[in-house]
Amino acid sequence: MKIKAPGNFVLPNVDIKTGDYITILNEGEYRTIPGQEKEVLTFQIELPSGVKKSFTMNPTSQTRFLVAFGDNSKDWIGKRAKVEVVKQKVFKEMKDVIYLYPEGSEDVPEEEITE
Repeated sequence: MKIKAPGNFVLPNVDIKTGDYITILNEGEYRTIPGQEKEVLTFQIELPSGVKKSFTMNPTSQTRFLVAFGDNSKDWIGKRAKVEVVKQKVFKEMKDVIYLYPEGSEDVPEEEITE
């Protein structure tokens, strides 16, 4: 039996992969992860397939968006970003982590991302 991820959240290398582009659809909202004291920023995004899903943006990607589009996330609506999925240690476990590079920013590592 195929197990679905809880909720309607983006899964790396399933819903999106390195080289894909996504579009931010709302201004996002802060939420607290159940069982943790950590507050995270979650957006609705449109995947390359046209499907809309929730995405928790990591601090590195948030900083890139702040630099590219300013500190009001309403200004991020409709903006596109290139996806990079990397293996990274998260709480002692190797996981696929999604990083976003805002379209048009100088930050996009064209030579490092393969399609």
